[in-house]
Amino acid sequence: MASDNAMTEIALALAMAFFSIMILTMVSMGAGDGNAKAANSGPDISIRAMPVQAAKPASVSTDQTRVHQQDKIIIFHNGVFYDPELNPADPRAITVKPPARVILAISPDLSMAQALDARSRFASRDVIVTTLSNEWTTRLKEISR
Repeated sequence: MASDNAMTEIALALAMAFFSIMILTMVSMGAGDGNAKAANSGPDISIRAMPVQAAKPASVSTDQTRVHQQDKIIIFHNGVFYDPELNPADPRAITVKPPARVILAISPDLSMAQALDARSRFASRDVIVTTLSNEWTTRLKEISR
């Protein structure tokens, strides 16, 4: 009985070794197919490392949004939308036809999540977001008191 068990153990070990070699062969053969297909599809496009540099601050002249007469300006302050005369405005009711634009002016210290939330409330998808000047910020703080 002991010799039968030994032969079974040896047969099982050989089968596992053969299976492991077969799996390794299949994996190594499959790894080359992706490169061969990419080489046949067109020119070799390789990714090269580009150095990462910090963005240079914009000059004052490029930091200003140019407003045209037909543009609709909306101010967002403390969760409320206002028109330029500081009357409450409904962002869903504001519609413009090109070339007119909706310009949303927000506080410079507003978080990105709050700015995106305010921008998403407009029916128009073409909304330009800009920051309020110091004069507007001061005026809105005085009105809020």
